[in-house]
Amino acid sequence: MESEFLQLVGEILETEQPVSLDDNLEAFAEWDSITILSLISDVDDKYGVIIRSNNLQQMRTVRDIWEFIDKHKK
Repeated sequence: MESEFLQLVGEILETEQPVSLDDNLEAFAEWDSITILSLISDVDDKYGVIIRSNNLQQMRTVRDIWEFIDKHKK
């Protein structure tokens, strides 16, 4: 499931480079408000987890998002 999540993040970021859990979100040029909204929507659809913007603001890496999803998935 982790690799599926990494693929989802790569698709949202529209990057051809592989995405890893240790990647810093701010390092992606595509990390902007539209991408954030897409991520929030896709995570809700795929995992049934709602990430609020105040939660996301505290996340620095892809791993932070994955751990939040893993902790809160139904």
